[in-house]
Amino acid sequence: MLDTDRSAQVAHTIRGDFDPGVVDSRSDNELEDEIAELCIHIDAATYRLLRAMAEFDRREAWGWGFQSTAHWLSWRVGIDLVTAREKVRGARALEGPAPDQRDLPAGQAEILQGEGHDPDCHLGERGLLALHRGEGNGQ
Repeated sequence: MLDTDRSAQVAHTIRGDFDPGVVDSRSDNELEDEIAELCIHIDAATYRLLRAMAEFDRREAWGWGFQSTAHWLSWRVGIDLVTAREKVRGARALEGPAPDQRDLPAGQAEILQGEGHDPDCHLGERGLLALHRGEGNGQ
């Protein structure tokens, strides 16, 4: 079940950023830049989330009443168990140290750190895992 405080925070954030009665005055280029920047933030946050999940799972911090990290995740943030298991599986794939950032192709280290500008936008968990392993461009 999703924490009601968290639900309220998300709802407040969404309402605060979006007013359907106001015409957006940004240019197309400004909108493109914002979309690309937000995608970078999503990728960086997803990477940090997966690393935190891996550590939570490694510590077996879920052990006070749940069968697994996936069960805890399903209960705590309200996602279905299958999706929770997939997230934990991805998190476990990140348990090893990240590759030496000097060995990554240009731009990939910045993406993992939440910096840079990738016009291809959101990498998703699989893309982030590929970047973590130093495979290709995460696509």
